[in-house]
Amino acid sequence: MCLGLDPDPGPATGVTEWCLGLIESAGASCVAVKPQLACFERLGPPGWEALAQTVAAAQRAGLLVIADGKRGDVPHTASVYAENLVGTAGESGLGADAATVNPLMGGDVLDAFLEVAEPAGAGLFVLVRTSNAGALAPSFRQPTGVSWKGEVIRSSLPSLS
Repeated sequence: MCLGLDPDPGPATGVTEWCLGLIESAGASCVAVKPQLACFERLGPPGWEALAQTVAAAQRAGLLVIADGKRGDVPHTASVYAENLVGTAGESGLGADAATVNPLMGGDVLDAFLEVAEPAGAGLFVLVRTSNAGALAPSFRQPTGVSWKGEVIRSSLPSLS
């Protein structure tokens, strides 16, 4: 089981306490935590500190950390996002074990993430479908009858193999 951490807005100290409490109470039943980065980022620098404390607590509890930011940008920026989330040989970054990535800008974006994640021993979760109602919109259907989800998976495979 993966413990999703999507804290409501509030002071960063409250967010930290809430996340640490969840890790303490549910962590033993989980293999991973998945902090939603936007929920921490909206708090500015105190939010980043709350995120760092949450990640450290999860790691002390022996849980994998999946940084849920669904990042995706041009290759250079994608590499910087990856360095920030999983770290590099010289810098620890957030120290996540994996990150969620958005493949919509192309395979070279996934390649950029992989070039950083692989040496760090980190994994990637590629966004294929989201849980929001708009994810089922007919505009996401390909004229060939192949679903948009199927097309994303097909086009991501070269980067991920």
